[in-house]
Amino acid sequence: MNKSSSDGIWLSDAWVAHENEYRLRGGPLFLSPLVVFGLHVSWHRSWALPVDSVPGAIAVVASLIGIGVRVWGTAVLSGATMVSMSARTDRLITGGIFGLVRNPMYLGDLLIFPSYTMLLSPWLTPPFALYHIIRVLRLCAYEERRMLARWGDEYEEYCRSVPRLMPRIARLRPAQAKWGDGLRSSSAWIGFVCGYMASVITHDLWSLIPFVTIGFLYFWYHFSRKTSSSSATAGSAPVP
Repeated sequence: MNKSSSDGIWLSDAWVAHENEYRLRGGPLFLSPLVVFGLHVSWHRSWALPVDSVPGAIAVVASLIGIGVRVWGTAVLSGATMVSMSARTDRLITGGIFGLVRNPMYLGDLLIFPSYTMLLSPWLTPPFALYHIIRVLRLCAYEERRMLARWGDEYEEYCRSVPRLMPRIARLRPAQAKWGDGLRSSSAWIGFVCGYMASVITHDLWSLIPFVTIGFLYFWYHFSRKTSSSSATAGSAPVP
């Protein structure tokens, strides 16, 4: 589908992520901090990871805004949909934070992960941020194509009134939010943000490790438990 418009709502087909790129989108996201870590260690030839207060404070503020946006979006959308391998939805959500920005979780990523470089080597921030911007735009283009095919004119009208990644100032429309699910499903991201704060307090990036580890372990536990619960429910259903 080569859908475009004069007002730039739609990204060109060149931006559309491959299906496998979308399915495996979590890998590049969470592995990217390791790449920055490797570049930092290689450049300085030292395992010391001091954190400066000023760039660290900027990183914490940006990441706190990012996790707030991401948790809100996940609470409205649902954690299961957030980690889904497809871009299909059974409803078009236009209320809550989705009335301010179309992709709150991707916006959260753009605030959280480039902030990591501020804790190490701020000179890495521009290329790292550019990488994540390109990655996010490709994923947005993929989702837009599928949402447009599923919801047609209704989705196109929504896109014309709500920006892709830059929030607008607008009156909020109501939307049900499951905050517990939003928080639990965002545990891996919360681990990073808590780690950022610990690193700034201790002036040592190694303080990030336990928080990230706990965040990922809980994230795995939460979704493995949901998967087991779904399988058990399906297995107990009567055979028609």
